[in-house]
Amino acid sequence: MDLYSEAELDKATYLQRNLEMEEIIKQLSGEKQEMSKTLFILDNQPIIENSIEEYSKKTKANYRKCADFLSKRKFIMEACPKNNTR
Repeated sequence: MDLYSEAELDKATYLQRNLEMEEIIKQLSGEKQEMSKTLFILDNQPIIENSIEEYSKKTKANYRKCADFLSKRKFIMEACPKNNTR
């Protein structure tokens, strides 16, 4: 605005730069919305921690039900499928 008011930019250049800035603002607003989704997760850390704790308790309880080597092996193979090499 200062450059335009001081006659260092003509009207067409000023308008073009203004449109470019509006496009950048629009793009940044979209990025801000995407980031706010991530921040929602980070802001809800207690919920996440409670979910992890609940999952861990259930997993430990199910593991304790395994009485022998084969049932423990099956449990681990099901709980960690990417470690299953067969």
